[in-house]
Amino acid sequence: MWSVTDVARQTEPVSNGGGCSTAEIAKAAHCTPRSISTARSNLRCFGSVKAPPNGIGRRRTITPPMLEALCERLLEKPDQPR
Repeated sequence: MWSVTDVARQTEPVSNGGGCSTAEIAKAAHCTPRSISTARSNLRCFGSVKAPPNGIGRRRTITPPMLEALCERLLEKPDQPR
């Protein structure tokens, strides 16, 4: 059985001169035509059939350089209140 990944990588849509329609490919891969379209779109945009993950959570308020400076300061003066 073919996976969506394999099918999307190896086929071109009929509009680009390929031989199979999206519906035919979806039937061969046992998935929906929307899955094939999404996989092709992700392949064009990101170079992989999977889109990159979205960042979750709140952004860090203390940047890495600021954190490093704070750690250095605490090493210099460890008796200072936090």
